[in-house]
Amino acid sequence: MVAGRTLSGVPEPVWAQSSYLGHAHHGRQKAYGSRPAAVAVARIVSFRLSPDGRWLAYTSTETGREETYVTHFPSGSGKWQISQSGGLFPLWREDAKELYFMGFGSNATVEVFAVTVNANGETFESGQVRPLFPLTYTAPLGYPYDVTPDGQRFIQATSPESVSTPLVLVTNWTAEVKR
Repeated sequence: MVAGRTLSGVPEPVWAQSSYLGHAHHGRQKAYGSRPAAVAVARIVSFRLSPDGRWLAYTSTETGREETYVTHFPSGSGKWQISQSGGLFPLWREDAKELYFMGFGSNATVEVFAVTVNANGETFESGQVRPLFPLTYTAPLGYPYDVTPDGQRFIQATSPESVSTPLVLVTNWTAEVKR
């Protein structure tokens, strides 16, 4: 973290900036503030730069659950919450006019959502979040889905099909080793 910013350029929440930070300085700890006894620390879960490099969509746990936000990049000025009931893995359409993320639908199913965005200059506006389709499987690592540049097609990780693996029994294998 540098001057209230994480390495990704996203502003640290104000309550995280005032936490106790120290560094070794000739064998001593140097305090940069005080830390309350119980301070929750938000973490950035996933992030994507907009195609023009001016906006950063990211997922943070600052509300106690993962939600998707957008901030100006690299300044970190302004913050707009995009998801309302959880949001992960934001992706931009190539023209930066639509943002996608994974979240929870009305019946607690995991779904991909889309929101139309208008990012001109320093201002950012987002439209109504709308569900696109449910995800039936989420990959254990990495992004569980991706979108084509035009936003018309998606690819998602699927559960591996259960295929019977044949059992091969080798008898008298020691005779083969002796040859």
